[in-house]
Amino acid sequence: MSTEENRPDGVVRTEVRSNVLVITLSRPEKLNALNANLFDGISAAYARYEADPDLRCALLRADGSSFSVGADLTVLPAMVEAGDEAADPDRFDPFGLEGRRLSKPVVAAVHGMCLAGGLEIALAADIIVAAEGTRLGQPEPVRGLFAFGGAVIRWQQRVGWGNAQRYLLTGDLLGVDEGHRIGLVQEVVPEDQLFDTAFGIAQRIADAAPLGVRYGLEVSRAAADQGFEAAVHLLVARRAEIVRTQDVAEGLQSFMERRPGRYVGR
Repeated sequence: MSTEENRPDGVVRTEVRSNVLVITLSRPEKLNALNANLFDGISAAYARYEADPDLRCALLRADGSSFSVGADLTVLPAMVEAGDEAADPDRFDPFGLEGRRLSKPVVAAVHGMCLAGGLEIALAADIIVAAEGTRLGQPEPVRGLFAFGGAVIRWQQRVGWGNAQRYLLTGDLLGVDEGHRIGLVQEVVPEDQLFDTAFGIAQRIADAAPLGVRYGLEVSRAAADQGFEAAVHLLVARRAEIVRTQDVAEGLQSFMERRPGRYVGR
C-alpha cells in the first residue's frame, strides 16, 4: 500500500511504498532546473524521511527527460544570496553541506542530463543508479563558477584525485559508462529498468536491520569526512552499542531458523 502527497508548488512529490520514501523532482518543463521551490521541496522531503522511524530508505528520482540540469541560472544569484543570509542549522540541505544531515541512506536514480547542482544532489546520496545514455558533469568552470554544491569534495572521495580534477577543472561532460568505470555511479541499466532497479536496492536496504544500516553508514561517513582515527573511535563505540540490541538477537535467531529477520530498530 502506498500514500502520496503533492506539495502546493508541484515541484516535489513524495510517495511511501512499504518502508521506502520515493522523492520525485517534478519540474520537467525546465528539465528539473533547481529553483528555491525545488530546493525547499527536497529539504522538506528529507525532514519527513528523517522524522519517520518507519521509513528506512529513500529513493530520489525525477520526472521528465532529465534528472536535473542544475541550478536555474535565472534565479541562481538570488538563491545563493538568500542561502548565505538565512542558513538554518535545523534544515536539511539537499547538498548535504550545512545544517542537519540525514542519518539514513538515500539511493539516487538519474537519467538524461544530470549536471552541475543536479549531479551534486545525487552525489549527496549514498548510491547512484543511472540509466543508459545519461550525461554527467560539472560544467560550472565554463560559466565562471566552481562546483560549490559539494562536487569538489565528493568527486575525489568517489573517484580519486586525478579522475576528479580531470572533470572538475575542465567542465567536460562524461558519459555514463565512463562514470561507472571510474566509480561515480554504481550501476547502469536500461532506462525502462531504472526505477525498478533503484527501488529494489532501496527496498533491500529498508529490509535490513535499521541500526546496522544507520551505524554502518555513520562510520563510513566518518571515515570519508573525518579520517581513519575518528572513524575507528566511532566504530568501537557503535560496536559496543549494537551487540546488546534486540535486533542482533533477532538476526542470530532468524539465521538459525532460516527465515528473514523481523527488525524493530532497537
